[in-house]
Amino acid sequence: MPSYWRQALKVAGYDLVKFSKSDRYEALLGSILDGGSIDLLIDCGANEGQFADRCRQLGYRGQIISFEPSAEPFGKLKNRAANDGRWTCFNLALGEAAEKKPINLSIGLGDFNSFLAAKAEMLGLSGSMTFFSRPCRT
Repeated sequence: MPSYWRQALKVAGYDLVKFSKSDRYEALLGSILDGGSIDLLIDCGANEGQFADRCRQLGYRGQIISFEPSAEPFGKLKNRAANDGRWTCFNLALGEAAEKKPINLSIGLGDFNSFLAAKAEMLGLSGSMTFFSRPCRT
């Protein structure tokens, strides 16, 4: 952008700032949460609670319900939510029926746990990554 436009904006009391993709995501998420019309956040496949925690950091004060079927990330999720009276966690997955079914867990890439089988591209991401199945409750 030409500097004269930037200067004109400054004179009018505005500043033009270029955001990275992650900054745009944070700004969009913050503006959605800041509107006050969202009073319940449901975090499915919450892992360790990173998303819900970031929403709190951005000012969200409503109820949070998190679901995480895998035991290890669920333990970290529960610890993260322990002092937040408006954050409830469940150690289960969401599905169309109450059942136990195998979940594919990844060692080395904990964010990629899924009921779906690992694709060949995923298996090639890391030489130290291993996938295995464990039953979980839906």
